[in-house]
Amino acid sequence: MEILKGKTYFDKENIKKQYPYLNNDVKCDVLIIGGGIDGAIVNYYLSKKYKTILVDKGRFGLGNTVAATALLEYQLDDFAEDLKPYLSEKEIEKIYKLGQKSIKEIEKIDKKYKANFDFKLKPSLIYTDSKKDVEDFEKEYKFRKKCGLKCKFITSQNNPFSFDLEAGLFCEDGGAEFNPYLFTHVLLNKSKGFKFENTEVVSIENNGQELVCLTSYGYKMFCNKVVCATGFNDNLLSKKPLSEKFVSYTIVTNPIKNLVWEGDALIQDYMSPYHYLRKLPDGRVIFGGEDTLYKGIIKNEDAK
Repeated sequence: MEILKGKTYFDKENIKKQYPYLNNDVKCDVLIIGGGIDGAIVNYYLSKKYKTILVDKGRFGLGNTVAATALLEYQLDDFAEDLKPYLSEKEIEKIYKLGQKSIKEIEKIDKKYKANFDFKLKPSLIYTDSKKDVEDFEKEYKFRKKCGLKCKFITSQNNPFSFDLEAGLFCEDGGAEFNPYLFTHVLLNKSKGFKFENTEVVSIENNGQELVCLTSYGYKMFCNKVVCATGFNDNLLSKKPLSEKFVSYTIVTNPIKNLVWEGDALIQDYMSPYHYLRKLPDGRVIFGGEDTLYKGIIKNEDAK
């Protein structure tokens, strides 16, 4: 993933701690490549049991982590009815509840370390302004109620929001919000293992006994397992692209006075591509989505 243009919001925090770069050969059980939020989470848990090394080609948390909307929801991009050809109802329910569990896990970290990374549980709203989608929402509402999820079915007649909608699902335990940059550094500070910034891995080879990871400065890291937490930068895993690339947008407004809506809920529409937004602690709104397939070079002045 790559930030194409604009200033990011979450790195305004002044974190002075800087980690060293690798300047000698080392060994470990697990090497984690990518020091953003994903790599920090993986290292936090694996380093409790294994000897780990976490590396990033730049500074920890200053890549796509600071460009995220940091809007956490248990719901998926697709409704349960869309997933039923591939998964059983029990499996779909399990996915929803694992999403809830992961949010609760972040809440536990917040309480355990009493670290301020702006974590708050939030209700969520997914809505449509199209009458043809109402039946889809009714089916999803029934499925979530069957799973024991706290969910309210909203129509144009009982709509508590100031914008028009035809149908919506308001979930009291739908999600949470936080500052992903601060959260990443809490995990880094509280985890074990070695951590190296400004350490780029250029190749991974298997010598028959272990994996050998070469850095751009010529130093080697020997390990049993490698976790690539590098987003869509999959060139270390394969010469051929393993995924399609999309362009997504994150927009942050100026502070808005007296901005309120029902429950300060996380809001997502049912369009394709979809859009989502939430309020920030300083009264701004952060808006994301509009994922579109990357079809070539994007000029800097066209990127948002």
